[in-house]
Amino acid sequence: NKSFVFKVPVYQNMPAVPCPSNQGTITFMREVYNDGGLVSYEVCKSYKEDKKGPQIKLVPFMDNSSEPANSADFTWTVSDKSIVSVTNEGIVNFLKPGTATVSATYKGGDSSYKGKKATCKITVYGIWFEDGSDTEAVQYALRIGSTQTVQTAVKLPDSTKDKTKYWKVENEKIATVSAKGVLTAVAPGITKLTLTAGAYSQSIRVVVLPKTFAAEQDVYYLKATQEQKINVNFENASIPEDVMELLSFTYES
Repeated sequence: NKSFVFKVPVYQNMPAVPCPSNQGTITFMREVYNDGGLVSYEVCKSYKEDKKGPQIKLVPFMDNSSEPANSADFTWTVSDKSIVSVTNEGIVNFLKPGTATVSATYKGGDSSYKGKKATCKITVYGIWFEDGSDTEAVQYALRIGSTQTVQTAVKLPDSTKDKTKYWKVENEKIATVSAKGVLTAVAPGITKLTLTAGAYSQSIRVVVLPKTFAAEQDVYYLKATQEQKINVNFENASIPEDVMELLSFTYES
């Protein structure tokens, strides 16, 4: 009937390192943060993502330690650098839909791990335009009458029943698009192009430019080292700043 007190140690950062089948095993763990900012680790042999921009950090663990290994003791590689990239610290960035494997091969001084590696298969789902543009960026700037085949990267889950690509232009008076993604410029202006496939959809802006442009002034007088911004108009409207970046200027002296 006597009371007693016992203590149980709880480690917030203690990783759940899997029991290795043999010595010299290296396992990838993925850093996971909770709402309080505390870090924990999850075994990462495969990972799936359907958003552009988020990052994950892969951390190698040796089978004889409950602490993360030094990332500098590894050579980091990716099977397809167009799909994901990885830094020497294990930060993985998603570049476009597809599948790639991230590997970390041990090059440190412990001979029992020499040449051993950890791998994680990354699958990225979704629809991304080839340069990663979204609705706030300009993907295509065309002159009236020109055509352009829209380049995209699409990866859908195997369970998707209808994998057909559906193209749509918001204002067909400015541009049209075929079922194969061929964009045709019709009249000057700005519109939106949308591609839908399965449960995913992505849009970008399309700018149709006239064949000729007009500056707000015919003549500019400048002193040496002076800078002057040249505003260019079309269809009595100013060209957006991000469109101006797509134009090239030449001068004669």
